[in-house]
Amino acid sequence: MLLLIPVLLILAGIVVYFVGNAIFSTEKGLQANWGISVPEGLREVEHYEESSFHGDGYRLTIYEVQADISLNGTFFDYGDMDREGLTEAQVALIENVTNQFDPKNGIAIPPREVYKRQVAKFGGILLCLYDATENKFFLYEEIL
Repeated sequence: MLLLIPVLLILAGIVVYFVGNAIFSTEKGLQANWGISVPEGLREVEHYEESSFHGDGYRLTIYEVQADISLNGTFFDYGDMDREGLTEAQVALIENVTNQFDPKNGIAIPPREVYKRQVAKFGGILLCLYDATENKFFLYEEIL
């Protein structure tokens, strides 16, 4: 009987973990925080976020573009993105996030020529970079 209680607690924890991941997916977080929908054909390669009770801190999500998808008219339409160099603040954000999470598929610092789009909302920042050579999007978030 005493063994039953720890087993039930472990099972409850596992259920809460999987239900939480289903409810609070990366895509739902981008929609809730930034109003961005992730189109079909973008495959999440990596995702990192700081553990935080309030959801603040750094996040990094890397998406790979699958063959023959149209991104026209979406947030990820790199034809509408800026090609100018990165600002010092943007480079600092990339360095901070990269140093914190050490992603396997991270972008080179300083990044080679990339397409970029930045959104600022509620004091937070979302920096989206598209690397045409890698055919990947890198989303750097700083939630305050």
